[in-house]
Amino acid sequence: TSSNSVMSSTEHFGIAADGAPSITDNSLDSADTTDSFIVNVSVSDVDGADSVWVEYWFGTGSKTNVSMVNTVGDFWENNSIVIPYDSDDDLFYNISAVDIYGFWGHLVNQQVVVSDNISPVIVADNTPVSAGTGNSFIFNATVTDNVGVSDVYVNYWFGSEPAQNESMS
Repeated sequence: TSSNSVMSSTEHFGIAADGAPSITDNSLDSADTTDSFIVNVSVSDVDGADSVWVEYWFGTGSKTNVSMVNTVGDFWENNSIVIPYDSDDDLFYNISAVDIYGFWGHLVNQQVVVSDNISPVIVADNTPVSAGTGNSFIFNATVTDNVGVSDVYVNYWFGSEPAQNESMS
């Protein structure tokens, strides 16, 4: 310059982050009692997903929040959810993902229908082995189940007569 002074200028540039992560659930929508349930999601984000969590609960029970593991590429999994042995309450979960710039994405109210796949067990048949003509006869059995016994039926017949199917109490 003509006055021999040094000139400088400062420029500010903004970095544009590209929004919240997008989450796609790849998990099954049903499970059986005692299953190890795997939550599997795809998380896409041009800035890169930093962490992913699953918050889960059964029925109206308390919630548990655990981190998921990046298995490969955009896929994240958590396999620490065990379907209880003694309940057929449905599993519910929410997924949350955060990218490297702190933008959050959420996938909420996912439901897994839980079925009891363990049959009841007749522990003991306490029914008398003989009866007299004209006397009352009482069938008696002890039945257990992991979730609960709702109905027990007995089939009986006399000689060549058609079988009777009666509910026990």
